[in-house]
Amino acid sequence: MRLLFFLIFLTANLQAQSVLTSDSTLNEILLDIEGFQNNRYSEEEREVYPLGFATEEFYDDEYHFNLSILERLDAINTESLSFDDYISHSLLRFDVDNDIKLFEYKEYLIPILSESGFHTRVLWRTNRALQTEEAVTNYIKFLEDIPRYFDENIALMREGMELGIAQPLEGLQNYQATYEPYIVESPENSIFARPVSQLPENMSWANWRVFQNMIHDAIQETVTPAYQSLKEFFENEYFPNTRQDLGAATMPDRSEE
Repeated sequence: MRLLFFLIFLTANLQAQSVLTSDSTLNEILLDIEGFQNNRYSEEEREVYPLGFATEEFYDDEYHFNLSILERLDAINTESLSFDDYISHSLLRFDVDNDIKLFEYKEYLIPILSESGFHTRVLWRTNRALQTEEAVTNYIKFLEDIPRYFDENIALMREGMELGIAQPLEGLQNYQATYEPYIVESPENSIFARPVSQLPENMSWANWRVFQNMIHDAIQETVTPAYQSLKEFFENEYFPNTRQDLGAATMPDRSEE
């Protein structure tokens, strides 16, 4: 994941210079990374699964790609690089190697932090006002994809618990605040209804009401139940069975796995 942010940063800066790097081999690696990230999903998958995937197979695919990139980076004679290219190579290698280690330590089995997680990262979509029918359709697809996305992450967390790879309970105090606000009786009161809370200037009242009802139905039928299921998972499975201590000594030794 860090690799993607590095690539965005590096590409943005290098594009301003109208060239990736002065080294053709390093250029090819950067372009291959960009192509890998851009083509991880087919057009159909982007349409049906707008939240992407959170499966072990998905992360394993990225892991093996990163291994191949690391091998190619290590084959470059860094002494022949210019100073700027040497810096780019070093930063890229650090990020690729870091992502490899995170996978090997099964970091993907803990998709939550002490005050956030996969279930809060979806909230950014609620800040976009919906101005067109296409935007409404895409937003509904996003809402309808939330249960699947949650289920995939829950499956990873269950695997993590079996291996002893989980967040400590001590670090999850008041974690209910990350999901309970989104369990609402009325969809109109959900934060996910915010994109249709105000009538757009270029939309008729009648169309807006239709769109509102469509969004509210999606919230009631998919989003709220997904957060309710998440609550039950955390409170009935995760909290009672996760690590009780903060110390790293309570984590399994994964260095030789």
